[in-house]
Order: sequence, then C-alpha cells, then structure tokens
Amino acid sequence: MNGSLANGLNETRKVPPQKIAFDRSESVYSEQDVQCGFWVCRGPIWQRLASKKLYVLLFGLMGCFLNSTTSYFYGTLTTVEKSIQISSRTVGIITAGSDMSFVLASLFLSYYASNRRKPLWIAMGIVSMALSCFVNALPHFLFSPARDQLEQSAGNWTQSKSADNLCREDRLPPDCSLDVGNLQPQLLLFFGSFLSGIGTSLYFTLGLTYLDDNVRKEKVPFLSSIAAFGRRMGPLVGFSLASLCLKYFVYVGVDPGYDQSDPRWVGAWWMGWLVLGSTLIIIAPFFASFPKVLPRTAERISLSRQASRTSEATAGVDPEDVDPDKKVSFSDMLVTLRRLVTNKAYVFNNAASIFYFFGYMPFFLFQAKYIEIQYRLTPSQANMITGSVSLVFSALGVLIGGMVIQKLRVTSRQLAGWNIATSILSAVGIVGYAWFGCSALNNADIVANSQDVSCSLGCNCDFVKYAPICGSDGQTYLSPCHAGCRDEDRSGSLLYTNCSCIPGYQSGDGNYTSGFGSAVPGSCPVDCWTPFYFFLIVMCINKFIGGTESAANFLIGLRCVEPRDKAISMGFSMAVNTLFSFLPAPIIFGAIIDRTCVLWGRTCAKRGNCWLYDGEALRVSMNYTAAVFVLIGTCFDMGTWYYSKNFKIFDDVPEENATVPVEKELETLVSKGEKNPSQITRTE
Repeated sequence: MNGSLANGLNETRKVPPQKIAFDRSESVYSEQDVQCGFWVCRGPIWQRLASKKLYVLLFGLMGCFLNSTTSYFYGTLTTVEKSIQISSRTVGIITAGSDMSFVLASLFLSYYASNRRKPLWIAMGIVSMALSCFVNALPHFLFSPARDQLEQSAGNWTQSKSADNLCREDRLPPDCSLDVGNLQPQLLLFFGSFLSGIGTSLYFTLGLTYLDDNVRKEKVPFLSSIAAFGRRMGPLVGFSLASLCLKYFVYVGVDPGYDQSDPRWVGAWWMGWLVLGSTLIIIAPFFASFPKVLPRTAERISLSRQASRTSEATAGVDPEDVDPDKKVSFSDMLVTLRRLVTNKAYVFNNAASIFYFFGYMPFFLFQAKYIEIQYRLTPSQANMITGSVSLVFSALGVLIGGMVIQKLRVTSRQLAGWNIATSILSAVGIVGYAWFGCSALNNADIVANSQDVSCSLGCNCDFVKYAPICGSDGQTYLSPCHAGCRDEDRSGSLLYTNCSCIPGYQSGDGNYTSGFGSAVPGSCPVDCWTPFYFFLIVMCINKFIGGTESAANFLIGLRCVEPRDKAISMGFSMAVNTLFSFLPAPIIFGAIIDRTCVLWGRTCAKRGNCWLYDGEALRVSMNYTAAVFVLIGTCFDMGTWYYSKNFKIFDDVPEENATVPVEKELETLVSKGEKNPSQITRTE
C-alpha cells in the first residue's frame, strides 16, 4: 500500500472509503455514550450487541408488537361494543385518548429526549404500552357478572334464555331504578388508550431518528423498509390473535346456548390484552440496552469532525447529524418549530398526510367491522381475513418500495411524484369498495319485517334483546318475540312455533295454508362470497400501493428538513397528523357509521350498541367520504412535488465508489502525527 501511495501523490484515484486510526481521546462521545447494557447488564458480551443490524431487527419486532396492540383493539371492536354497550362514536372518543397523549408526547417528550439515550426512552414508552394492555383488560375483571353465578345457571342457560325471547303477555318491564348506566368501563378504556399514545409516540419519533442517526444515508431506505415490514406484520399478529380469542366465549367454560355465528356471541376479547402486555414487558429491557450512539457511528462522526478542522468532511456523515453537547430548552424548541413551519415542502407534505390519513382512518379503525356488516362474516373470520391477507400485501409494498428506491436511487421529485400517483390510485380503489356490496343482505327489510306491531301486539318486545330467527317464509326476524312466536319445540333441534307474524306453510299450489308458521334460531342464510372476493382483491391492491407510498413519504419527510431538526420534525409531524386526522376522524366516521344503524340496543339508562346497519348506506357514505379526503391530500402532494427539488435523499457518492484525493489523505495523516500510512483502515 505504501508503494501505491507514493506513486499516486499527484493524481486522484478511486479507493474504498478510508479513515484515520481513531483516537478515542479526541472523541466527541464519552465511553458511557457508546456502552451497551444497563444496570448490572453490562460487559463485553452485551457490548457485542451494539449493532445496527440487531437494532433494525429489534426495532421491527417492537413495531410488530406495538402495531399488533392497535390492530387487536380494532379487531375486537364490535365485541367490546356489545360487551359494554357503546356506540361507534363512543369508540372514536375512546381512541381520542391515545391521540391526545400522542400529541403531547410528540411535541415535548420527543424533543426533550432527542439528545439523550433514545433507546432507553423508547423502552419506557414500550412499558407504557404494556401497562395500557393490562388496563384495557380490566373492564372484564371489574365490571362483568361473577363467573360462579353464570356457572350455576349454565345447565339451564339455553332454556332460560330462549324462553325469555318468546312472546309473553305477562312480561314485566325491567326495573329501571337499578339501571343508572356505568361509565367506569369506558373511562378505563380511555385511560388505557391514553397510555398507549405515549408509547407509540416515543417509539416512532425517537426510534426512526435513532436509526437514521446510526446508518449511512444510502442504507436508510432499505433498512427502514425492513423495520417497516416488521411493523406492517403487526396487524397480522393482532388480527390473528383477535380471531383466536373471539372463538372462545367471553366467560371461558360457560355455554351461552349459541355459537359464534350468532350475532349475540361475545368472544373472550380480554385474553389477548394479557398476552400482548406480558410480551412487551419481557422484550422492553433488551431494547433499552442499546447505547446512546452505536460505537462505529460515534467513531465515524468523531473522525469526521476531526477531519473537518483541516479539510472537508468526506466520511459520508454530516457532523451536525448528532450533537452530544446540544442543550435543549423551550426557547430553542420554538426556534426549531419556526424553521419547520416556514419550510414549504415540509408544510405541504404534512398537509397531504393529514387528508390522506383522514381518508384512510375508517379502514384503519373499522375495517374488520365493515367486513362483518357488509358480508355477514363472524368477528373471527373478519379478523383472520383482514390480518392474514390484506396486511401481507401492505407489508410487501413497504419492503419492495424500499428496495426499489435504494436500487434506482430516485430523486426527491420522483418520490413526490410517486406519492401523487399512488394517492390517485388509492382514491380510485376506495371508490371501488362502494361497488362491491352484498345485494342479498338487506338489514332494513329485516327491521321492517319485525315492526308490524299488529301481529305481535301484546308480546311486550320493547326490551327483548336481538336474537334473530329465520322464519318458514324465508324472512329474518329480530327475535321470536318480534315474530309473535309463543311456543318452542325441543324434541329435536330448537324450533319456534305458533308465530303469528309468520305465514303458515305453503301448500302444493304455492298458497299459504291457514295457521301460523315456525322459525329456527339464527338469521336466514345469504351468499355474499362473490362480492366479498372482488372487494378483497381491490383491498389487497390498495394495501400494496399504500405500502409503496409509505416508504417514499418517509424519506421525503426525513430529508426535507435540516439534520438537526429530524427528531422534532417527526414529532411535530405526528402531533399535527394526530391533532387534525387521528383525533377527529374516528369520531366523525364513527358518527357516519352510527347514522346508518337501523337497530339499536336499548337499556333503561342509555342507547346501547348497534345490532344492524343499512349496508348500502354505509358502503356509499363511508367510502365516498374517504375518497374525497384522499383526493384533497393529492392536491397538497402536488405542492410537495413543486418544492422538493434538491433534497439529499442519498449521499452524493455511494460509499463503495467514493473518490478520495490521495494528497488529502497524506495531509490528514501528517496533521494528526500519523507517520505510517498503513494505519489507514476501512470504515464500517
């Protein structure tokens, strides 16, 4: 190597990236900053874990479990509504707790912790998320009927419940003086949601900036896509876990007298929260072991700063990316926010995200419920399909998008242009959802069939719970009481007889005979599989397109700001998106869904959950409204494209093809007192 250096003093040649032998005495980081582990968990073995590859793996794994908690909540949504008798709009208010804490944590905690040991703060957020899981399970243990009372009556469960649903003239109204309503379960869920927002904010705002701080720019797209792939697999875990738990009755070991295909079925929604919370508690300490900055990154940044005193920093790292001496203050945060709000590309990109997330919110929150309503699938089936099919395409979109971006080394304008194209395609796909409905399923007709009070006069059905039956005339009725059924036959399968609202059996000539008809438990079967398959195909395509857009949008948001502003810019972006999208959208779309309800549950103290929706009205109102918001976001994407001209997505020259003047190498060596050129070594 000495010979090649001597022969090339006056020429510039292409060599692998080089560095001077690192002098730790001149490092800008202390030994503690690069030390892996915590408390008694320190030493050489732990120090070997300080690797960016392991961080990406754990970051993706943590994202998987964090996203699984959110998807598990969405997957058990309809079951929770039945269990504690709440509406979709109330669910939107409960999720607002997460959004409120997300805004506060994104604005303040992310900035305060931006110059501290980020993995430790992220681990604290994960513990907060674990606590939220345990809090979410508490309503079942604190406010459900005692298990022993249910077990005592389990033997007569079926007979007593079915008899209560018959037409009875002597039925007395419930004692409403004892039913004053109970807000405590809702408050607990709101508090659990609030805790989850803190953990989610710290994970995303600090976790992504820690990754960007410790990885060279040309490697960020692919590694961040791998981590995003792990996060996108979270809903697969969450929805699958919800599907598994909802197969069991909420009181495990008790037979309610009907199976999960019955709309009255309430699954064991609380079990998954215990599993997820325990898993997060176990993994959090391993994540907290990462140092403030990875050792190789500290070495590279320190070397870059030393070299910048005699020549330009050519190590591929901006010395301002990480500043260990930076002091945080409220006034400095205001100055940083001012830089961000005057950054036009940043503002347009965030405005586009607000409308895009607003339009996609009903599919984040209510997708499993939407599938249940439109195609009459059980909660377990809807969660399994949602998690195992559509979200796999979303994860593949993120992974492939990151690979393509890194391979083609696209420019910032090309990324912004792709966002415009994918937003338009997403809006078209959402409109397509409205075309694929099940025409054989008309819940409004079911309610109309059951509201002919002349045939069920005197049956006292006001407080009879929804228990659908299929009449001998092929029509579905809300309950045996609403169909005027006065008797039941248990000689074989359960059969409701003497139903005054159901015509008698047909004779051979097609005319109804005299007398009353009969009915069997459960809704009349309908075939909704064909439109469902079309819907599923469009949804998978839309998920894949949205995944590729996610990879592009992440890079634009990260590169359109100064390196020193990365952490606060991500926190501010998430706070703004939460405040204007994630906070109001669930409440607004929850109200839209509630407006299409045709049958509400009823208690003395309040209106309960919705049992039946007008599928066509829901399909049109929700999907068209969502498409309009996405298209508005596309207009702001055009503004992002206009102002994103010269963002540095990658390093100017790839690491493996860097051109290094030999003269500067020798000058650097001499200035540092390094006489032996063989001390030049390869960087990471």
